[in-house]
Amino acid sequence: MNVKTEERETDEGKGMWGAVVVVAGFILVGLVVLAALLNGDTAADVVTVVGSVTGVVGTVVGAFFGVKVGSEGKADLRKDANQARADAKNSEVKALHFASHMDPRVASDTLKELAEMGIR
Repeated sequence: MNVKTEERETDEGKGMWGAVVVVAGFILVGLVVLAALLNGDTAADVVTVVGSVTGVVGTVVGAFFGVKVGSEGKADLRKDANQARADAKNSEVKALHFASHMDPRVASDTLKELAEMGIR
């Protein structure tokens, strides 16, 4: 199994958990509404109970997706940073290879110019 397949399977699993959280939230709110309608004496009682539960469920579901988006962003950032490090290393190797084929006098002059610019 390659890395892309593993990433796809992991992403599909994350999407499934998001659907589970949303469906569980709807079921919980539905059960609370049903219980409030059957046991509430007045409309104010029903609204109070349902409002309290929907606020909490909405907050939990929102937090789940906020954390999910944040962790995906962090993973993307880490991947980009690793790629930047690899690119920098490749550039360094190329520069050293080119420098190794340089005329020694030109190399000496180039090093002096770089030192004047504050680059070591």
